[in-house]
Amino acid sequence: MRLQLPLKLSLLTLFIAGGGLLSLGVLVWTDTSRLLEEEALGRLQENVNQGRTLLGRAFDTVEGDLHLLRQSQAITGLIRAIEGGGV
Repeated sequence: MRLQLPLKLSLLTLFIAGGGLLSLGVLVWTDTSRLLEEEALGRLQENVNQGRTLLGRAFDTVEGDLHLLRQSQAITGLIRAIEGGGV
């Protein structure tokens, strides 16, 4: 059975349009995946930076508290008592 010319042209048009849509779909999928990955990495970097800042502040607070305790009369008295045998 031989296909008539209008049917051949219709099938050719269908295959060309289908191939174009498939190619466009692949391009959109890869670009979307890349953009989502970049956005996720950006958010992760922000979270790491925020955590680093919070951790630095916590260490600064602990350091300040320890410095304050070291300068306190009660603590220095305890240290002298321990070094002096409990007196």
